[in-house]
Amino acid sequence: MTYLELVNTVLRRVREQEVVSVQQSAYSKLIGDYVNETKKEIEESWDWNVLRQTIEVTTTPGVSSYSLTGATPKTKILEAYNDTKENFLKVATKHYANEQLRVLANPPTGDAYYYSINGVDASGYLKVDIVPVPSSEQVLKFDCYVPQVDLSDDLDELKIDSNAVIQGTLMKAIIERGEDGGRGSDLQIEAYRKAVGNAIAIEANRDADSLTWDLV
Repeated sequence: MTYLELVNTVLRRVREQEVVSVQQSAYSKLIGDYVNETKKEIEESWDWNVLRQTIEVTTTPGVSSYSLTGATPKTKILEAYNDTKENFLKVATKHYANEQLRVLANPPTGDAYYYSINGVDASGYLKVDIVPVPSSEQVLKFDCYVPQVDLSDDLDELKIDSNAVIQGTLMKAIIERGEDGGRGSDLQIEAYRKAVGNAIAIEANRDADSLTWDLV
């Protein structure tokens, strides 16, 4: 669903007039804010398949630092591997990476084996240090969970489950206004949790290793 469709769905359910743009009124803007707040809550409750992607890096001999294009500061690196040498990369502490790459007079070189997050680049993408310093061109693949940026344009498409976002947004709208004859906040809170739980249950059948979730 688009950002505008999400907002109008919630507006109808609180018996408000639909809008032609999320920015049309103060109230539609508020509902738009609630949509994005709810989206973030749901994104943090589970590593949704639709938000997972593999980011590829090709190393340059003698270069230890690389940007993960598309990986924002909220990105989780789920797994990383050296596709060229067919080995998984292990996570190194920042102290270990600094010791190996910046303290030692002669940093070790060879096949990529460890990675460590080292801030962000000028575009705001995560950077990683690779240890040892790659001695050849190697393809590294980072399986990442990348939350969607806030919806802002009317036609921006939501990636995660739309019903869960609608139920959570409606919950916030009901609580904010103090419902006067519609569904009570307690019932809507339960509807929200059920919608998220149902969406997770569908995905859990595809990923038996991920069974824990928490809606904060």
